[in-house]
Amino acid sequence: MTKHLTKQHSASRHAFRTAVSAFALVGLAATLPSAQAEDTSWASYELAPPIEASDIETWSEYVTMPDGTQIAVTVYLPADRAEDETFPSLVRITRYLRAVYGQPLESMIPMRRYVGNGYAYVAMDVRGTGASTGRWSVPWSPEEVADYDVILDWIAAQDWSNGDTGTLGGSYEGGAAEMAATTGNDTLRAVMPMFSAFDVFADVSAPGGVRNSSFFERWTGFNSAIDANAYDFTVLPVDDVSLPAAITSHQYNGNIYDTVMAMHFRDDYVIPDAAIEADKNSPHAYIEELEASGLPFYGLTGWYDSSFLTGSIKRFLTIDTP
Repeated sequence: MTKHLTKQHSASRHAFRTAVSAFALVGLAATLPSAQAEDTSWASYELAPPIEASDIETWSEYVTMPDGTQIAVTVYLPADRAEDETFPSLVRITRYLRAVYGQPLESMIPMRRYVGNGYAYVAMDVRGTGASTGRWSVPWSPEEVADYDVILDWIAAQDWSNGDTGTLGGSYEGGAAEMAATTGNDTLRAVMPMFSAFDVFADVSAPGGVRNSSFFERWTGFNSAIDANAYDFTVLPVDDVSLPAAITSHQYNGNIYDTVMAMHFRDDYVIPDAAIEADKNSPHAYIEELEASGLPFYGLTGWYDSSFLTGSIKRFLTIDTP
């Protein structure tokens, strides 16, 4: 484990343009005050400004999965926290690097906003990506989703955690945030999928019945570059020795372009290493599990978010949760 107190010059505060305020309103139910407004289904919540970069404590470490895969996580906390102080945790699950080597904390406005408002912020590289070991086959594979459950439990067990977690993110990370709710993890209190697909086959793979080959060709190329740590930016290592072995393990990752091109119907069995239909790697296939979670979902999208706009509408019309 590499742990250090980051001291950097303060940056000017910028407007935070994502939906952190909305997530805070939905919030982690156990941490919000009682509602005072006429509509008692909402709790009052006043946003604080982003915490200064110099006031953040951050470190990275590996968490070992049951099959031995090492999942890289980075934790961000207030540096001046009391010894026995605990926090609810917001969790970003990503295949796009949990942290970039050399990135100044001043530029991480969302993270600084979260920490400044009383949350711990935890980012993880999914298996086979970033500084994590293992093999990535397809988005939100059964093995990957099982890792979410382990990580949420690990977070809740830390001495800086109050035992409550929430998942959030956009695009792939939004799907991961939503799929975390299918695990039944009892630490999870709220989910915020932002501009992410709900029915992957109809929203992304073949919108309107036309295979989206150009997107998957470009996406596969980008994934291959970052998985090899060969892009314009590189992943933040967990320590000084483990990264080369992790990057080497990524050479066995799946080729999503080939997977999609081999898929003609929703019920095709084309997913490597998983004896399930292709359509099962999609949040919409787990409506019963999502509703059974009883969790509040806050979906966010924009007019120009293409198929993700459709996905957000489908989610709203389909899932019966708070």
